[in-house]
Amino acid sequence: MAKFIHRDGDKRACGATTKATSTNVRVNGRFVGVNGDPNSHGGGALIANSTVGSVRANSKAVIVVDDNAKPDAKCPGPFHCNPKAIGHSGDVRAG
Repeated sequence: MAKFIHRDGDKRACGATTKATSTNVRVNGRFVGVNGDPNSHGGGALIANSTVGSVRANSKAVIVVDDNAKPDAKCPGPFHCNPKAIGHSGDVRAG
């Protein structure tokens, strides 16, 4: 099932935003989020969902809404142990 694409500056469950490492693939004018992207709280590397793993930007799987993440620097605070992707493009999907 296709899900909305997560991008640079989109919100995480903990209130942080994603810091995209891919700087040449855009969705709605923002760089696309890819596997391993950190958040603005430090750490929190995103983990690409295996169901859309074939959709890639610069050889890395793209991130979609609800993809999980590794803990960030503020863990064990609320939502910081899985600061998953919640913000997204309103009209571009992958999967």
